[in-house]
Amino acid sequence: MVRGFLKQRGGGRGSRRRGFTLVELIVAGVIIAGVSAAVATSLSMALRAQRMSQTRQEALLRADAAAMRIAQDVKNIVRDGDLFFARLAIADRSVDGQSRDEMLMFSRSVETVRPIGDRPEGGEFEVQYRVVDAAGRRGRAGAVLYRRVDPVPDRVPDGGGIVFPVVEGIRSLSIEAFDGSGWQPSWESDVGGYPYAVRITVSAVSDDGSVVEFARRTVAIHRPPVPYVPMLDSLADGGLR
Repeated sequence: MVRGFLKQRGGGRGSRRRGFTLVELIVAGVIIAGVSAAVATSLSMALRAQRMSQTRQEALLRADAAAMRIAQDVKNIVRDGDLFFARLAIADRSVDGQSRDEMLMFSRSVETVRPIGDRPEGGEFEVQYRVVDAAGRRGRAGAVLYRRVDPVPDRVPDGGGIVFPVVEGIRSLSIEAFDGSGWQPSWESDVGGYPYAVRITVSAVSDDGSVVEFARRTVAIHRPPVPYVPMLDSLADGGLR
């Protein structure tokens, strides 16, 4: 009776469940490790691509901001029939094989330069751009683009005014003038007047210096001279002398 009861209840040695073998555990561990490695590799590649995209965008925004700032002043360049009140000078320079051109121009702007309470300012300013290697940038790569602004006319045509940084992380600055037949690396409006166009090319680097991006702006200049307006004392007998 007892044996029959145990047999009906499923008791005995034959009723024990079968566990995982060592080989099965090893195979499962290998599969889990492979899947984990694939997921980790995919995540690492995605994060690396995201960091690279952010780094490239950082360098590109710097280069574009510098080129756009210079182009804006070129668009507002002063045009006057008297070359004494009109100026555009481009100096072809380089540092360690990198182009570091400089530009000096007379440009119009509604922004004030000096603090309130100083001498009054007009709407025309002397604007100069220069790229300088700045010390103490906490290990960051690249130089700094500086902009000098000074109301004109004054006694010092190439100095004075207020100097402030525009964009950091600049690697090179190339400014060229188009004379109607080709792009010239240097220009002086006191000799040849205004060029037909100005081309600004800027390269900038990321903070870690691993990525270099370029930006370019070309600004056309209305070159025909402005009609000369004589002074009032030059009028005589209702006509021009």
